[in-house]
Amino acid sequence: MSIIEQMKEQGIVFQEQVTSAQLDEAEIRYGIRFPEELRSFYELAMPISNGFVNWLDDSPENVELIQKRLSFPVRGVLTAVELEEIWPSVWGICPPDEEQAVEIAKERMKGAALLIPVYLHRYVPYLEG
Repeated sequence: MSIIEQMKEQGIVFQEQVTSAQLDEAEIRYGIRFPEELRSFYELAMPISNGFVNWLDDSPENVELIQKRLSFPVRGVLTAVELEEIWPSVWGICPPDEEQAVEIAKERMKGAALLIPVYLHRYVPYLEG
């Protein structure tokens, strides 16, 4: 039994036969690139219910929701830095000034892998190259 069949048995709704052009449009809309494995899966069938991201729904509400989900990981790290909950040692010594610490964190996060939301709070990384 395929993973898609197993998911369907659990009540997951799929958009079947997603085209490469539709995925290209979503990538352009959100300024992302789907990892090859995820893109291949979506071309077979894209789960669109129960917490999955519906990349094909271009309604203003859904676009806003996806944009929020795309920004969530970075916002979460910046909030944790602001609250002095984290400071990775590879970033050097944490400055005592909260605003300066957040600015350094923003700069460091620019080199981080883009995280693509897939299901609820689960993401997959995309590294170019």
